[in-house]
Amino acid sequence: MKDEAIEEIKGHRVILAARSPVFEAMFYRQMESNKVVIEDASPESFKLFLSLSHNSTNHGSSRGHYEMR
Repeated sequence: MKDEAIEEIKGHRVILAARSPVFEAMFYRQMESNKVVIEDASPESFKLFLSLSHNSTNHGSSRGHYEMR
C-alpha cells in the first residue's frame, strides 16, 4: 500500500511460481529483475501469503499444489 513504508521481504521464486500463475509469469516470462513490487497488499498480509504458500500441503489439487491468484 502506498501509505506504508517500503519493506523488503524475501521469498523463494520457485515456490511462488509453483503456487501462483501470476508469479510464474512474473519470474519466468516477464521480468528481468530479481525484485517485485507489490502495491496492493500490506507487508503483514504478504508475509502471511508467503507463510501459507511455503508451508501448505497438497489437498487434492490437480496440479499437485494450491493455486493462489
